[in-house]
Order: sequence, then C-alpha cells, then structure tokens
Amino acid sequence: SVMLLADEGSCWLVWAVGAKNPTDSNSAVETYWQLGPSEHGLSARLTLLEHLMYEPLFDALRTKQQLGYTVHCCARNTLQMLGFTVTVVSATHLPLE
Repeated sequence: SVMLLADEGSCWLVWAVGAKNPTDSNSAVETYWQLGPSEHGLSARLTLLEHLMYEPLFDALRTKQQLGYTVHCCARNTLQMLGFTVTVVSATHLPLE
C-alpha cells in the first residue's frame, strides 16, 4: 500500500510492501531525503554528512538500541538528483517502532 502523509510545508510518501513469505520476520525502513540537482558543493557536503553520521548512527541504532542487524546511511546520486538515506533492516522490530 502507498500512503501520502502531509504536514505544514512537507509531505512524505510511505510505501509499505508485504513480504512474499508471510513467515519472514524481516522488515526494513529506508528514509530518503531528495536534496537537489547534482552539483559539486552539495555532493561534497553530503559526503561529509555521511562520513560524520555513519559511525554514531550505527552505534545508536544498531549497538545501543539494537533496532536491526543492518543500519547505515549514505549519500545518493540518482539520475543526477542528490539525496541522502538512512536504512534499518530488522528481524525483531517493525517499521513503526
């Protein structure tokens, strides 16, 4: 199912896809921020953001909160549009947790 959530000046697209195997306990959440057309300055800032966030994000979400077995963030360049993602994959927590 797809939901569009809106708040003052912002909107989020939430896309929930059921597992092909109903006994599979894995779930994933990927939060994506689309930030603008590809240009060197923004790309450099996103690379720095990724570098600064990667270990503290892993430590907080994976090690301390134990939310998932995969936790990471990354800068993206998709069709010359820059963005940033935070992803958590878990066998013990649902996306809304």
